[in-house]
Amino acid sequence: MHGEMKPLRDASMKPGDAVELRESAPSHERPRRPREKRRRWRVCHGAVASQVRHGRQNERPPRPRSPKAVRADESRTSCGGGSDEEQYSAWLITFAVVALTLMGCARGHATMIWTRLAPTSLSPRDVVGVIVVPAAAEQEHGKKVAKCVESSLAEARMDVRNIKASDVFGDDPASLSLADDAAWRVLLSDRDFRSRVAALGLTHLVVAFVSETTGSPTDKTEFGGGGGGSRGGPGFIVFGLDVTSTRELKADVQAVVVDLKSQRLAARVSATGWATSHSGVVMLYFLIPIPHWSSPSSFDPACKNVGRGIARAMVLWTSDPETLSACDFVGVVKDDDWDHMVKKVLRLRGNAVLLPEGVHADAPMLGDKFYGGVEARIHRCETERLR
Repeated sequence: MHGEMKPLRDASMKPGDAVELRESAPSHERPRRPREKRRRWRVCHGAVASQVRHGRQNERPPRPRSPKAVRADESRTSCGGGSDEEQYSAWLITFAVVALTLMGCARGHATMIWTRLAPTSLSPRDVVGVIVVPAAAEQEHGKKVAKCVESSLAEARMDVRNIKASDVFGDDPASLSLADDAAWRVLLSDRDFRSRVAALGLTHLVVAFVSETTGSPTDKTEFGGGGGGSRGGPGFIVFGLDVTSTRELKADVQAVVVDLKSQRLAARVSATGWATSHSGVVMLYFLIPIPHWSSPSSFDPACKNVGRGIARAMVLWTSDPETLSACDFVGVVKDDDWDHMVKKVLRLRGNAVLLPEGVHADAPMLGDKFYGGVEARIHRCETERLR
């Protein structure tokens, strides 16, 4: 059976040129095209990589290989790569790094409770004095507490200072009870106390009582091991003994906010922080010691929460429009995070928030976030006009 007549057209020909017709050969008589190399698929950690190589005009196809040779090649060019000795060294390095750094990634956590006792107002001209008692905690945590309060009230652009307790309370600051409202009323009416805070230029006072406890150590000993080899090669085994001692850390921070301009208590904030410290050593092969430790702070998260609670207590939260009828409207903010909303309120020099219908006034006390964005109206009120 003869082939069909097909025109032979050169790439340089133009339309209208003469075309030569030539009879094509039958399909069984046509020369074979050069073969292409087979696709090689390789699986590497769940991802499929395809390698395609095209052969040349006279290149012969690759010869089939035995299963044993294929396995040996896979062991040399696996995803991990390297010999057993290289994998063994990498495993030891990884083990040491994890032992040294994993415990150091531990973090503490804290809870917070705040109560607004009376309305207060803030302005850029105000000066907040931060006092930490007792004396031992004042030396260690005085500047930290002042930094936590300053960070939370940064949008109000107030001057926050770390003050010594003796500069405000005289020779016996430890005699003051933070939980006794009657004692505070007596102190606020004391002439010497007023003269001291006036000399320091204070408009607000934050007094924080810090206590820390450390639990008894708990020891734990564990034995672990593991290993293996690449396919077709010898294996290796790594084992060791881990001896670890843990301690439970706890920090309590109780703070009182005093409005010196109005001569009254403004808020109470309490925060409790927890953390777990670890220290120990891994005896690799019972011969090579690899120490590991972690010392997270229980005070730092409690200090941060005290600052957040003080900032929230500086703002009046209400859903009753009549409460803010005598206040000046300054703007509208929207957010789903109460701490972010407080920062926006302080930035606008506001001190009262009118929450929309359906949002309870106690919502900022119950959690850090709301299930949806809350659009609130911001007001600036004189403390005497607030109910």
